[in-house]
Amino acid sequence: MNDLTAARLNLPGRFGNNRKVLPCLDCHIDTWGEYFIVHHDLWHQAVGHRWGYLCVLCLEHRLGRLLTPDDFLPCPANDPEWRKTDLVRTRMS
Repeated sequence: MNDLTAARLNLPGRFGNNRKVLPCLDCHIDTWGEYFIVHHDLWHQAVGHRWGYLCVLCLEHRLGRLLTPDDFLPCPANDPEWRKTDLVRTRMS
């Protein structure tokens, strides 16, 4: 198992089989543990007005750079204790 796979599997808690799958628009991995909200202009730069989800790595690939803490909106969904992989927490801090 590589570090990326390990980071994506390191989800707090157990959600069972009744949760919604949130596939990344690009790589189709389930983004459940990578749920985050970036500033709207940044999202539109990467995705346009399309609705959906991107994992951190695919968003960074589209932007051509790593995400920084300033990229994330200050909102409850970005609380680092709420459903975050180690990779997302690293980008937020």
